[in-house]
Amino acid sequence: MIQVTVQFVEARASEECGCPEEHWIVGGIDTVIHMEENGEVHVHMDGGDAGETSLFMKGMACLDDCRDMALGWAKAMLFASHGWS
Repeated sequence: MIQVTVQFVEARASEECGCPEEHWIVGGIDTVIHMEENGEVHVHMDGGDAGETSLFMKGMACLDDCRDMALGWAKAMLFASHGWS
């Protein structure tokens, strides 16, 4: 069974808008969870030369509510991109 490492980097306010966000490393890929005031969440994975992908979620109350879903999605994207099962 393949394991994907997940490492918390930091919680911070976005430099662009001041909204709360968290920076994680998921399987070596930079992943940012960004929470808008209206409950919309933007999860962005940046793999450099390997590419980027994003997920948008609505109706979340706080980062705690969406963290497991966001990190689960990030892991699933890594498995899909490598053809792992």
